[in-house]
Amino acid sequence: MPSDFMPMTDDGDLLRLASAWCDGAITDAELAKLKAILGADAQARLQFIAYMQVHGGIKTEVVGAVDCDPPHLGRK
Repeated sequence: MPSDFMPMTDDGDLLRLASAWCDGAITDAELAKLKAILGADAQARLQFIAYMQVHGGIKTEVVGAVDCDPPHLGRK
């Protein structure tokens, strides 16, 4: 991805907060800050979308590499 598509925030808060959100470890205060950043800054929204695309792609690669059937479907 070109670097101009994913501009970095000055203090790195956006990526740290996005990571905490993806991990399910974000606090209420952090979530409020993430929402405020995203609501106020179009570039931050683009960066968040790009981060989520990368996160989703990595997760798909990892999960796709594992042979796992949902327990209720099982193999016959």
